[in-house]
Amino acid sequence: MIKIISGVYGYREGASIKPKTANDAPFSLPPQEEERLVKRGIAEYVDGEPSMEPEDWIGVPEYNIDMKVEELRAIAKKLGLSFKGGTSKEDMVEAIDKYLEEHNDHVEPVDEDEQPPSYDPSEAVQ
Repeated sequence: MIKIISGVYGYREGASIKPKTANDAPFSLPPQEEERLVKRGIAEYVDGEPSMEPEDWIGVPEYNIDMKVEELRAIAKKLGLSFKGGTSKEDMVEAIDKYLEEHNDHVEPVDEDEQPPSYDPSEAVQ
């Protein structure tokens, strides 16, 4: 968990971006993004150490070497990972695997075929 100490950070909340400043409460990001902001002097760790559970952490869909590079990059981005241009799909999958092994207590796999819960608006009216 980090707190902004200098400047403004654009924090993504759903489809919008909210500014975070030194006046805002601490918040969590993927570990690599927290580290980047701390190294640049924009933020500081709240408890003196990196967060391992971002508030908006999302599950990781199934992935494999047969996916497109853009799909692997999107999954890596969700985890706070980035790859240099020209990185092979094999190296991307290996890096994602390694990251997930190290952080397996904090990531839940997502079943892409799972349907969201159904909601009947008439049930809310009494």
